[in-house]
Amino acid sequence: MAGYKVRMKYCDGGINTRHVEASTEQQAMEYANRYFDGECIEVLEKEFADRSLPVSQMVDGVYYELIADHEYTNDIVGFTKNGDRITVAVKGGDFPEDGQQFFFDLSIVPAVEYCEEYDISSLTLNDLEHIEFEIYSQIVNLQVIPERFLGKVGTF
Repeated sequence: MAGYKVRMKYCDGGINTRHVEASTEQQAMEYANRYFDGECIEVLEKEFADRSLPVSQMVDGVYYELIADHEYTNDIVGFTKNGDRITVAVKGGDFPEDGQQFFFDLSIVPAVEYCEEYDISSLTLNDLEHIEFEIYSQIVNLQVIPERFLGKVGTF
């Protein structure tokens, strides 16, 4: 299934960009018109990373982007790996289109509630999406990062 970037025009003239998975441009447009506010005015095919890609095979410094799981309020999530540090960009939906960025060190994953079961040595991009959600909601979203995570989690 391919990924598509769709631009939606609102009745007040505003324009918003969303992303969908669909087999064809026509299906992407139909989905957008059915599930998003406004009228779909543009559909562009866009390449996204394979969710099953192991984190161990990510190339340092390369940006990997996924369409966010539908249960999340963002539209896109992107990851860049640099050693054991993962930089996350959360974009679209309830987040700015240019994204909100934060980072975390893989070593903290076992200390994050609901992430204890993940084996760091066999993580995939799909796993990272679920982990970043927990880290964002439990740590990054706080006004002050808990002391045990200082230097291992942060924002830009």
